[in-house]
Amino acid sequence: MVHSVGVLLLLSRLQVTIKSSGCL
Repeated sequence: MVHSVGVLLLLSRLQVTIKSSGCL
């Protein structure tokens, strides 16, 4: 369960990074 939460957090971080890159 903890691992799943970590993966979700990583995915959220990647989404934010992609969104930021998209602005560029």
